Order: sequence, then C-alpha cells, then structure tokens
Amino acid sequence: MKTVLLGTLIVGFFIIAYYSVRKIIRALDLFLKMHK
Repeated sequence: MKTVLLGTLIVGFFIIAYYSVRKIIRALDLFLKMHK
C-alpha cells in the first residue's frame, strides 16, 4: 500500500514539474520575443 502511495506521489510531482517547466519556457519565449 505504501509503495502505491509513493508511486502516485512521484507521478503527480513529475506532472506538476513538467507543466511548470513548460509554462516557464513559454514565458521566457514571449519575453525574448518582446525584447528583440
């Protein structure tokens, strides 16, 4: 049971991290386009 909970937690963390990175990359891309 504990391993299932840990696995779910890790998967959730990776999904959140992935979306955060994508948001940051998009924001940086817009920032660079504005400053050209």
